[in-house]
Amino acid sequence: MDVYDYTIDDLIVKCSEKMKESGYSQSCISVHTVRWKLHVKPFLSKSGTNIYSHDLGRKFLMEKLPSLSPASRKRFKRSIRILESYVLTGNIPKHTPHTPTFPLTGGIGVIAQDFINYKLKQRRQLTTIENYRRLLSYFITSLNIKGKDNITQISESDVLEFLGVKESHYYRYTAMHQFYDFIGKFHPDAPNYSYLFEFIHHQPREKLPIIYTREEVKIIESSVSRSGATGKRTYAMLLLASRLGLRISDIVGLKFYNIDWDKSFIRLKQAKTGNPIELPLLVEVGEAVIAYLKVRPQCKCDEVFVTHTCPITKMNRSGAARLISQAILKSGVDNAGRKHGPHSMRFSLASRMLEQGTTLPTISESLGHSGHDVTMNYLRIDIHAINRCMLDVPPVKDDFYEQQNGTFFL
Repeated sequence: MDVYDYTIDDLIVKCSEKMKESGYSQSCISVHTVRWKLHVKPFLSKSGTNIYSHDLGRKFLMEKLPSLSPASRKRFKRSIRILESYVLTGNIPKHTPHTPTFPLTGGIGVIAQDFINYKLKQRRQLTTIENYRRLLSYFITSLNIKGKDNITQISESDVLEFLGVKESHYYRYTAMHQFYDFIGKFHPDAPNYSYLFEFIHHQPREKLPIIYTREEVKIIESSVSRSGATGKRTYAMLLLASRLGLRISDIVGLKFYNIDWDKSFIRLKQAKTGNPIELPLLVEVGEAVIAYLKVRPQCKCDEVFVTHTCPITKMNRSGAARLISQAILKSGVDNAGRKHGPHSMRFSLASRMLEQGTTLPTISESLGHSGHDVTMNYLRIDIHAINRCMLDVPPVKDDFYEQQNGTFFL
């Protein structure tokens, strides 16, 4: 039997055993096994054979991929690569997800790296630092295309052109403003274009908070299917946002030791502010988390919420936010003119607390805000609460308008 003569059943068994030897988790092996048995095997049978080959693997992907989402396409490609790797080499290498890098090259890159190190010493949030690096890398790339790799070659037009891109305008403005403030302070010999920001100051557009009523939030929560593991995960994350008002960064960063089951509390250090916060572990929230933990894939992650496809890692913010957003969209609640991300649940919780007469300091503490002024931004369009503050206009007697024969009002 040569390397191409494995039956699909034998190949599935051998690949599963090899993956286990290579350190793959059982949940990961099971995911691939399901794809092989439910999709690849029927395709081979339809093709009149039970022998897997490279050509049939390619034909399978050509037929299957067009009907799949981009994420599912990657997963099916990975399953086929595992089969082919074993057929050709008898080995299955560990899959390492690609992490994008943002190089800071040339002389400009040296100064940019100094800027990054400076911000790290100032203890800026890592997400902010990563954003600075990404945008400065884009800026340096745009300069390299023009043949510029030295800080002295940068012109006003280069800076203005980079800032003129509409996408992520606010973030570009912030990163470049900080960068040139740094240059003016530590590199006085380099051209300093800090003065440009006085004329192109970016005023962020004021955003109104997005509110969902108590009834709408209940509909959204109840609409999440909890029959499967991923549904239980989405439901638990949604309740942490809707019932406790946690930010998505704190939801995905939630670790087992943050939950005090004996005293029914969640204690954590907020990712955004760095401040500690303690919240009561409500019964329904605790039950939702427990229901998820019973079906959570086995892995070494300390985080409560993890991915359910290989490699098993902690959830990232964008992935978790997308799941909650999809739950809101699929709930049937009218979201026309309203945003539907996890932060809308946080806004809605603040509004409900105000309706119930909760004091501003208590709301601010519950949401983990750095100050009451931040909380006011959440509550500034609570019409119902404002209406309760309105006073009736007192009636005016008729003779008031008859003063001086009415000439006073002419």
